[in-house]
Amino acid sequence: MRAGQVRGTAAIAAIAAFALLAACGGAATGARDDVAAPADAPVDATIEVEPPGDGPGDGLANPDAALPDGPDDPAQPEPVEDLAAGMEPGDPAADEPAGEPVVDDVPPADQAPADPGPEAFPPPSPVGCVTSVAAGAHQFPCDGLVHDVSVPAQCLDGACGVVLDLHGLTMNGLMQDRNTNLRALGAQHGYVVIQPNANPAPPASSWKTGEDDAKVLAFLDDVQAAFHADPDRVHVTGFSQGGLMTWRFVCKHADRFASAAAGSSCNYPTLEACLFSGGNAPSRRIPLLYMHGKDDIIYLWQAAQAQRDAVIKHWDLQEFATLSSDSHHEWKRYTGLNGALFEFVWHDYKAKSDVLKGHCYPGSTDPGDAPGQLFPFRCDDAAAFAWGEIAMRFFLDHPMGK
Repeated sequence: MRAGQVRGTAAIAAIAAFALLAACGGAATGARDDVAAPADAPVDATIEVEPPGDGPGDGLANPDAALPDGPDDPAQPEPVEDLAAGMEPGDPAADEPAGEPVVDDVPPADQAPADPGPEAFPPPSPVGCVTSVAAGAHQFPCDGLVHDVSVPAQCLDGACGVVLDLHGLTMNGLMQDRNTNLRALGAQHGYVVIQPNANPAPPASSWKTGEDDAKVLAFLDDVQAAFHADPDRVHVTGFSQGGLMTWRFVCKHADRFASAAAGSSCNYPTLEACLFSGGNAPSRRIPLLYMHGKDDIIYLWQAAQAQRDAVIKHWDLQEFATLSSDSHHEWKRYTGLNGALFEFVWHDYKAKSDVLKGHCYPGSTDPGDAPGQLFPFRCDDAAAFAWGEIAMRFFLDHPMGK
């Protein structure tokens, strides 16, 4: 069989897989009829958000506004004035000639030196599948998967956070980053970014539920240990099939992640993610950001509504604020008396491909030309937000315990 025929067959198989997911989605219509407004209903464009700096919606009135740099910089010390300035001639201190400095209270030679203070940050060292701890871009094979890892230089001298960024069906780590830009955002804000690659190569790449979950978590263990990562700043995000894995991690491993951001994915009868009911619910109220397109034809809007409603019901949440809205998107925050936090963003942007439509990354600039890529996953419409940016902002605002 010729190479072109092989690529064509793989593409057909991948598209068929998308069609299967859409068929599964048609069965999931458990949303409350009274929750979601019709797509053409007018939306209040007023931004109802707390004062600047109190939440992740800050700056959305200006989509180009830079992300926050995390915690406020410590106050800079006041400049020390020249002590000789302003002294009158004849002042003993001013007239004293320069010479050898006078050393007072020299400790005896046998006296122990003063305590140097907190122990210095230990240098990173290889652990398990992480065979190099140099700054920069790496690919680490581990238990049958290859992981793209981006290490900022500052992570060699201090504890960084970690972001696990999971791609969707037919994709790989490179395509994921072209849509989330998390490698650059991680370097800006001090996070090691892990983008695993499902097997086989695109366009046939697909995650194996359960089996690959365990492999990804084991590799995350190695990264955290090798770089002495801050355990309070470990986060997970994913899109489509990678979003399903994100939901599973929220349900089964909430203790491991400070916060999570799931995009374009939700429960289906045959694709269980996180039911938020019975024994299939998170062990703690992990801060959660969820984004979905109303015109998504892979994971249908009705199923997304059902997923949203399940979170709100299980955590007994009430709508708190509209962080951003216009006629094409709305971002709401829900909170509970028990400290639970959930944010839900819907949009009606569309990809160029009719196979995807609303199953796309808002704000992405993905050119769609990576090896094995079937089509761009970016939303072609101008968007009020970029998915990777609001995910990173959510992580910055929600370390463990906040």
